[in-house]
Amino acid sequence: MKRLQDKYCWTRWPPDSDWVGEKAQWQSLGVDPGEVLRILKNASMARVYYEDLLEVRSDLPALRKLFASNARTFQRVVRNLEPSIELMKRRIDLFGTLGLHIERRLENLRDILAEANREDIRIPRHRPGTPWLEVPVLRLAALFRKRRRSTNQTIALIHQAFVKAGHQDHVTRDRIRHILRRHTADQHR
Repeated sequence: MKRLQDKYCWTRWPPDSDWVGEKAQWQSLGVDPGEVLRILKNASMARVYYEDLLEVRSDLPALRKLFASNARTFQRVVRNLEPSIELMKRRIDLFGTLGLHIERRLENLRDILAEANREDIRIPRHRPGTPWLEVPVLRLAALFRKRRRSTNQTIALIHQAFVKAGHQDHVTRDRIRHILRRHTADQHR
């Protein structure tokens, strides 16, 4: 998946000394710089988790094939064991309840294996998007709008903060504007 070639990593996060200008700007607007940084760090963590999830999901088709092959092997072994298990169940005097115990364990194992290879986990066929971005954008917008910033100023401040945090590859002013408009439209419904 092309998106995973440039995953976010914490080396993009600038050291505290590089945030001095932004902190001063946010402070002059009456916004708590610590709160802005917390929101940005949470967004960065959400992006890391999301991209890791995409990576795992992109490997699922190959893993499903391997799993199916191993499941067929398991079924073959169980079929070969069935006559022995039946013998154990008939000869309780020699084997006790071992045959019943093995049969129950194998049924439980079949149920577990059936759940482990579910088909309902889907990978988007198109660009996966940035679902991790919506909540932090809305939180930052709320902080900046409380201080009477216009929509354009709010968008610029949010974009500047995300770029500084190393998200310039996925966060654009247009994407921020789109999130804010969609949220505003949802509120008016």
